[in-house]
Amino acid sequence: MADVPRECKHNRKLLVEYALGTLSEWKRDSMTAHIDTCAGCNAELEAHRAAIGELDSMEAETPGRNLASSVMQMIEAAEGPSAKPAARKRRLFSGALDFVAVAAILVIVAAVLLPTLNQSREASRQASSANNLKQIGLSFKMYSNEDKDGKFPPVTRYEGLWIPDLKALHPEYLSDLSVLVNPGLPDAKKLTEELEKEVNKSQPDWEYISRILAKSYVYTGWTVQDEADARAVVKARSQIVDAKYDEDISAGLSKLYRIRKGIERFFLTDINNPSGSATAQSGIVVMFEHVSGESGRVEGINVLYMDGHVDFVHFGEAFPASGAVGKLFEAPDSKD
Repeated sequence: MADVPRECKHNRKLLVEYALGTLSEWKRDSMTAHIDTCAGCNAELEAHRAAIGELDSMEAETPGRNLASSVMQMIEAAEGPSAKPAARKRRLFSGALDFVAVAAILVIVAAVLLPTLNQSREASRQASSANNLKQIGLSFKMYSNEDKDGKFPPVTRYEGLWIPDLKALHPEYLSDLSVLVNPGLPDAKKLTEELEKEVNKSQPDWEYISRILAKSYVYTGWTVQDEADARAVVKARSQIVDAKYDEDISAGLSKLYRIRKGIERFFLTDINNPSGSATAQSGIVVMFEHVSGESGRVEGINVLYMDGHVDFVHFGEAFPASGAVGKLFEAPDSKD
């Protein structure tokens, strides 16, 4: 067997993290450059991705605390009720030791590995969802660049659904609508299949498609930066007439702006700071994962900001990662 080059030895230790998308940006770029020119590392990467794919298809389970006693009951049942007690005890003592030892080992291994495997699975889902949001962010930027007022796409007109107007985006700016399905949802595969089936029809039912996608992410179309804004936009939207649907919203003493180029100037804290605009854009929430818990997450959600970056926000850490926000933007179908 040929010796593995030193560079490959180092990089192959990072392939699992690369496949999960958990490497830092500079490490990922370095790895990508190497993998593109190394057939061996490329093949091993594909093997890791296949293994992760298989892991994602499995249901996460925690071993029962009575596993050892269950094994013992199975052994006793196999001995049969007719066996003499003394003989059965001798056979049970000699034969059950192996089973008990194996069961104990399985319990220990499962207890050690399952948390790690579940963390790896969740890290993979978070990375995949974050990549989805980044792609969506790029489509919003392209739409904004061609809109005469520099606006991001409007929110859909279908009542109670908080997603972009799909007919405004597809197919010119977003050809693959499946990126609007959160891979962390337990029924993500089923939703994607339903989506693709409907989109490929000669006359797609866009309301049905919108209801499918409204289970994954929340998009308001206006600058909503805290729970007060969230309550205001939900109330205001129900009262907006069509002629005002794509304009700014007056909500009491405050104003909710349609997300568009230059809107960050209203959020500057220091107008004399030349880098203020970029900083302001990085704090304007554009889209985020549902907080309803359907994704199975217990730590937080991915959030897309106006400058195109995505952050993972822990529950209770900052807007919009809170149960109150989740209830405000809950899709009607999510309870069905």
